[in-house]
Amino acid sequence: MIYELKQIADAVFKVTEIEFSEIASASKKEDVVIARKLFVHFSIKKGVPTSMIAKEIRKTVASVRILNTQDCRKIFDIFAQRIKEKLATNDSS
Repeated sequence: MIYELKQIADAVFKVTEIEFSEIASASKKEDVVIARKLFVHFSIKKGVPTSMIAKEIRKTVASVRILNTQDCRKIFDIFAQRIKEKLATNDSS
């Protein structure tokens, strides 16, 4: 896993308490799907190609694109803000 993806996976774990192994699983549990969407969202924001993200989470490129669609759940926004803060802290250290 490239460094940027590792940082994102760590930040997602710290906020959601969902291990990367679950993010890369076939689980459709809501909390896992939200964590997966967060991982994809921040990976794409960092400029990681969708094909590389798909390989890491064992999904198709089309699935990654779908996962990157807007999420209207409030919890997504709350988690996204917390992850953004954690990643900003990592960038400045």
